[in-house]
Amino acid sequence: MEIAVVGNSDFILGFRLAGVEKTVAAEDDASLTDAVTRLMADETVAILVIRSSDMGTPS
Repeated sequence: MEIAVVGNSDFILGFRLAGVEKTVAAEDDASLTDAVTRLMADETVAILVIRSSDMGTPS
């Protein structure tokens, strides 16, 4: 099982430096939606990390 991280390039950089191999840069809403959909269907992904602001939740 793997950890996957989705977000803008600044957000995923720290995770890449920490050794997380499955990172996806998504700079706009369409690419973010596509990346999350693909990773949710990926059976090797156990944990998906995404910023709460990217989820559309109110602050």
